Amino acid sequence: MKKVISFKDVSANAQSFGKKLYESRKEKDPNITLRSYFPINLRLAATLLGWEIAEVDGTGYTVANECTHGRCDPVTRTISVDLKLSEPVKRFTIAHELGHVLLHEDVMQLRIAPSRRRVTLDPEEKLIEKQADIFAANLLMPKWAIKRVLRELLGAETLPPHSSKGLRIYGEVSKPWERAKALASYSFELDDGTHHSLIKFFGVSEPAMAIRLLEVGCVT
Repeated sequence: MKKVISFKDVSANAQSFGKKLYESRKEKDPNITLRSYFPINLRLAATLLGWEIAEVDGTGYTVANECTHGRCDPVTRTISVDLKLSEPVKRFTIAHELGHVLLHEDVMQLRIAPSRRRVTLDPEEKLIEKQADIFAANLLMPKWAIKRVLRELLGAETLPPHSSKGLRIYGEVSKPWERAKALASYSFELDDGTHHSLIKFFGVSEPAMAIRLLEVGCVT
């Protein structure tokens, strides 16, 4: 099995691929902005790697006989995602699978049983799944983009809970996790009169956005 790389290297890989994706978009649209780049185009991301995305009715089963969200087929170079998932979960699943494509192509067939056959994952394989989650989070919600958006919306990269803006967004919530969820879902009014939340901006679920806000230190 391929040697497992560090989480730091996984994040660096996601950042590098994100830069490549941005440059590809910029070639087609020199006037691209942060708002037009995000949520990132995952079909374009797959195409850059020579893969395609297919929405299907069921993608296989986990070792606990639960339905998986997605899988990769290195033979057809297709990422399959369950069409029954919500759009934010589909997007995270695709980004997760892109992580496997870039980091673990030689072990993709070992990860998911396409039938109900049980396969026991060893610690290294569990770590590989964690790496794919880290890749997805860094690709969909890069640290630099989160902090830039917050600077534009709040005038700062963090939101003190007892500030006027903090009280408006967090309310009486005291736990960091609850604060992160509140900030992730809060609807900001933009200069053009439209409203946007962080989860809408990045095209992710509330839990995924909240976890990322805590990871990058924007919520304490």
